[in-house]
Amino acid sequence: MAGTQPDTAVPVRQPLDEPGNRKRLVEVDALRGLAALAVVLIHYLDRFDELHDHATEPLFWVPWGARGVQVFFVISGFVIFMTLSHCRRPMDFIVSRFSRLYPAYWAGIIFTTLAVHAVGVEYYQRPLLDVIVNFTMLQKLPFVPGDDIEGVYWTLYVELWFYAAIFLLYILGQLRRIEVWLVVGLIASTIWWGGETYGGAFFWGWQLTQGLSPVMDQIPFFVMGVCLYRIYSRERPADAGLIIVAALLTVSMQLPVEFLMAGLIALGAFGLILTGRAGFLRQPVLLWMGAISYTLYLVHNFAGRALIYRLEDEGWTANAAVAMAMAIALLSATLLTWLVERPAQRAIRRWYARSSWSEGSSAQPSRSKVA
Repeated sequence: MAGTQPDTAVPVRQPLDEPGNRKRLVEVDALRGLAALAVVLIHYLDRFDELHDHATEPLFWVPWGARGVQVFFVISGFVIFMTLSHCRRPMDFIVSRFSRLYPAYWAGIIFTTLAVHAVGVEYYQRPLLDVIVNFTMLQKLPFVPGDDIEGVYWTLYVELWFYAAIFLLYILGQLRRIEVWLVVGLIASTIWWGGETYGGAFFWGWQLTQGLSPVMDQIPFFVMGVCLYRIYSRERPADAGLIIVAALLTVSMQLPVEFLMAGLIALGAFGLILTGRAGFLRQPVLLWMGAISYTLYLVHNFAGRALIYRLEDEGWTANAAVAMAMAIALLSATLLTWLVERPAQRAIRRWYARSSWSEGSSAQPSRSKVA
């Protein structure tokens, strides 16, 4: 989350290819959990009120909660290089990302579709064609019929583009020049912003812009995450630091100040985590939130808002309705995580480990098993 959440098993302050070095940065999980909570709260409070008006005044608002998405993107940039450090060959990467993203996503589509129809709020129901197309996660590509059945799915589309770009660099042997490509990404984002800002109807008349526009705005956040990993692994940290500054300047030029604040918060949090000063994040409730954050992100939005709408229509206060929606979202996410996401991930990776595909030739030096 969008919001998506790749694995966070990484070597800690030792060579990345050292055997058995798999300590987990659980503070990153906790940070992801906090970002997911911020997104849930803004959807149930601010966004719901914007669309429908709450029956009564809630206890509080979360005006910048949506910027938890940008924190997710920074985390993804960091973790994607972590994942690559455990891949022996291109297929390792594909299986790792597929098993992480798709099973929970498919379960989320089914859950959301059934939930919004069961609650009976037509505003959140989508046509069957959209539901079917969403199983590909490619519904926002130009010329693909259908659209997101859930408002948060656009972030998964952005993640896929980033994965595709990094994977292309990986198979072309360009990761050793990643700093160059990160700068190219920032330049491309800036040019795109100029086209959107000053290109007018000519720019927007080009069909491809509709499919790439959500991606280009978010490039600086992925860049920050990748640079944080380069600093963490002590690979050209000075260059990475300069590129982070460039990414922040890019964000400040292209987007409202709240996006810049999200980037600074993510950088500050990682600064504490990577220097061993974030022990306060090792709280059981935060680690649980981090563990379920992907499924929570997938299932909370339309289903939860439909339930709030129905409950408030029946006389519940805003606070009671939001609390009930939150409880059901957390319970549903927990069940889907442990009954669908984790078992499916393990099953796919076990199948891959036994298959002939896992014995193919490597595009990179051998390191370890799928992360």
